[in-house]
Amino acid sequence: MLGASGSGKTTTLRMIAGFEQPTTGEVLMVGSPITGLPPFKRDINTVFQHYALFPHMSVRENVGYGLRMKGVPRGEREERVSQALAMVKLDQLGARSPRQLSGGQQQRVALARALINRPRLLLLDEPLGALDLKLRKEMQLELKHLQTRLGITFVYVTHDQEEALTMSDRIVLMRQGRIEQVGTPRDLYDRPASRYVADFIGETNILAGTVVQEGPRPVALKAGEDLVRGWSDAALPVASTAWLSVRPEAIQISAEGHPATGDSVLTGKIVDAVYSGSLLRVHIRLAGGQLIVAHAPAGTAPGIGDRVRLSWDAERGRCGND
Repeated sequence: MLGASGSGKTTTLRMIAGFEQPTTGEVLMVGSPITGLPPFKRDINTVFQHYALFPHMSVRENVGYGLRMKGVPRGEREERVSQALAMVKLDQLGARSPRQLSGGQQQRVALARALINRPRLLLLDEPLGALDLKLRKEMQLELKHLQTRLGITFVYVTHDQEEALTMSDRIVLMRQGRIEQVGTPRDLYDRPASRYVADFIGETNILAGTVVQEGPRPVALKAGEDLVRGWSDAALPVASTAWLSVRPEAIQISAEGHPATGDSVLTGKIVDAVYSGSLLRVHIRLAGGQLIVAHAPAGTAPGIGDRVRLSWDAERGRCGND
């Protein structure tokens, strides 16, 4: 579940967990209603951003706490704790206290504690938000591999679009308590259902204009003095207002006066070029004043103030009129 702060992600997660009750509707799990069940009867566990580990207990004691509360015999409990710690690669650290662990290690302890009861569903509420960038990326891959091995459904809440694209099989994008789009990461990135989705997922350029040739095949928009084309899944009536989204990596940059390939061609002036490791983020100001961002190989050296042509193929742009 992806969305900005206040979109309803955590509230929805809390209703699934049983910490909040819906005012209307019901929560179903594998087709069966669970709305009236208390949290401890839902076969669901939750991992929060703040790990809520017991500071006075060792790692092993933290992980096995739930089993102890359920009265699981000591021998079985110890075996399952060992298995859970091995699963998250902490089997050598069971005797330590939480304060002796790094943030990533504490997160693994919280995961082991949540998974040791073998829930049917694991809820994760921005669990990596407190980690630094490098560790967060490592943990994203670890969580994805762990989910694949276990076969348990993870419902993961985040406001980080890159994290959602990296980890998810399916994304629910929320906005102000409503669902904007549900689909695979590629669906949301390549085929946004609304201008909001296009703008929220990744980086894009939005051009507004008037439809002069309707879809659902390539749509032609008059944006200022320029004619641009993109793809639409629905017919957009001629003379209606619409938007076109084109990703920076879809735009080709060529020097003014050189031939430009593509169904849409714009001209502008380079105002900035930001080095980002493997590529340059080139900022181009169009004649009408709009700023466009395009990607260029890091080895190139576009000159600030140079006039250039921008082009892209129609199928790389997406149009809508919401």
